[in-house]
Amino acid sequence: MKIFHLIALLFFVPNLSAQSSYYFSEVLPSSTNKVLQVDERWFGNYTKEGSSYSYELSAEGISVISVQISSVSKEFIRESSTYDVKDGFIFGVVANDSLPCILEKGRYYFGIRNKEVVIGASSNHVLTKIDNTHYMINYSENGNYLPTMLEFGASGLTIREFEYDPNSSTFPFITEQTKLKIANQQLTILSPTVQEFQQLNTALHFKNQDSFIKQKLE
Repeated sequence: MKIFHLIALLFFVPNLSAQSSYYFSEVLPSSTNKVLQVDERWFGNYTKEGSSYSYELSAEGISVISVQISSVSKEFIRESSTYDVKDGFIFGVVANDSLPCILEKGRYYFGIRNKEVVIGASSNHVLTKIDNTHYMINYSENGNYLPTMLEFGASGLTIREFEYDPNSSTFPFITEQTKLKIANQQLTILSPTVQEFQQLNTALHFKNQDSFIKQKLE
């Protein structure tokens, strides 16, 4: 996700002393808004045509599902005692299961499903509820947070990422700000009040990033 490139600026962008990367000292909008999952009516799988990943929302939290394409040679399958291919399925890649595969130019291609927990028991990230259709994923970064907004609607899920101009003082309305200097990069830690969050919670700071369609249950 694009927000993760912000932390890389601390180490890979030289001589940008005038720029600042912004983080938050606490979750947004406040710790009293913490929840473990979105409302049940939003549970489901959200996909986008042409995208290599999708979102899974359930009582367990939020996960990102991706498929990694792998392959093995026909000769490897023939000589292996662990792997086998029957009727378009490869056995042995996943324990006690099989995966659909195709043979192309002497290699069997198949997809391995990966599940990364974003909100859940094994994650340090925090989910908060703003209202019935808006939630915030607060990504934990070295003791601070980077927010991403989830907006639900009739058509599905819209992901809005936190954006700003690193060359300007973008948040003069937030009183409490702590400035740090790390490797020629200025870090600003914001601590907005609930009222200041209302000024922050606009399309100016949370812009459209991607939209996903909720899949119907079969």
